Amino acid sequence: MTLKELLDAVARATGLTSPHIRLPHQLALLAGYAENAICKVLQREPRIPLEGVRMARYKMFVDCSRAVQELGFRAGNVEEALARAAHWYIENKYAPEPRHGVPQIA
Repeated sequence: MTLKELLDAVARATGLTSPHIRLPHQLALLAGYAENAICKVLQREPRIPLEGVRMARYKMFVDCSRAVQELGFRAGNVEEALARAAHWYIENKYAPEPRHGVPQIA
């Protein structure tokens, strides 16, 4: 999945909209540094994690064939996993509740 596909899947799982604006990496990094500096002074958690901005620059791939071969691992549906994760974050107050209520999971 690309980052855009992942964000769209999270949006579907939560009922929220995915980001619409695509920023150049350097601008996103600058915004992250500025916001992190302000949050340090205000003693609150930043909304733009610098590690997230840095990681978003790279394409990352996962190959679970070794886990399949050696452990019998079976990957589940990504969208269902994202829905479960979103539900947990919302229920545990790590993410805001969508205006239309907490999404139902299957």
